[in-house]
Amino acid sequence: LVEPQVLLTEASRLPGLDGAKMSKSYNNAIALREEADSVAHKVKRMPTDPARVKRSDAGNPERCPVWQFHLVYSPEATKAWVKTECTRAGIGC
Repeated sequence: LVEPQVLLTEASRLPGLDGAKMSKSYNNAIALREEADSVAHKVKRMPTDPARVKRSDAGNPERCPVWQFHLVYSPEATKAWVKTECTRAGIGC
């Protein structure tokens, strides 16, 4: 038998929909077999960088729970674009 090895992504743990630990018991989870429309609806309502009060304020992706999802699921070009535009207030959260 082959011994199983640990497979981790850049973000080994994803935040829940409220920014805390993702858990079904906290009612802040995204199910594995959930419909794409439902996932998009939930992610759009996640909290973002708490220090970014106004749209014109520069953001910091490292403080944003949504950034953890980008690290895992977005291609490199998208990650670079989001990081640049967020830090220069080019896009809103």
